[in-house]
Amino acid sequence: MGYMAMTTSAAQSTGPLNLPTGTCLADPAVQRSITVLLIEDNPDQADLVKLSLAAESDSEYRVEWASNLLDGLKILSKPGIDVILLDLGLPELDGYKSHTAISRSAPHILIVILTTDERPVSRELTLSAGAADYLVKGEVSDYELRRAIRVAFLRPRKSGVSSSAWYT
Repeated sequence: MGYMAMTTSAAQSTGPLNLPTGTCLADPAVQRSITVLLIEDNPDQADLVKLSLAAESDSEYRVEWASNLLDGLKILSKPGIDVILLDLGLPELDGYKSHTAISRSAPHILIVILTTDERPVSRELTLSAGAADYLVKGEVSDYELRRAIRVAFLRPRKSGVSSSAWYT
C-alpha cells in the first residue's frame, strides 16, 4: 500500500502535499517516466543526482543536464520537461534570482531547489516565490530527492505568470 494524500476537510480538493485527493504515489500511472531538467554547474554533483535517480526501481527518470542557466533556458524552450531540479549557486545568477529567471521562462513547470545554501532566508525566498521544494545537498537522501521530484510532478501546474514575478 502506497502513501495516500489525505484531505483535512471534505470541501478541499487537495491533500497536505497539494496533490489531488486520492492520489497514490505508488500507483503505476503516477510512476510513469518523469523527465527532469537538472540545472547544475558541477559535473560531479550532476553525476550524483543522475545516480540517485537511477537507483529508483519503481519509476524511470529521464535526466536532461544543463551545466549553466543559459543552456537550461534553451532546453526549456522545447516541450517535454516535467520537473526542474535547480542549483541556486550558478555562475550567471546566484540565489533566488536563478529561480526567478527559470520560473519566468517556464511558469508551468514546478521547480525543486537542490543547493548547498542552507540559509533560511534563501529557503524562504525561493519557497515563497513558488519553488515546489528546497533540498540541501549533503542533507537529503536519495529517497527524499526522488519523492520531492515525484510530488512536484503530481502537483497541479501553474498557469499564467509565475508568483516569482513578484520578486525582481
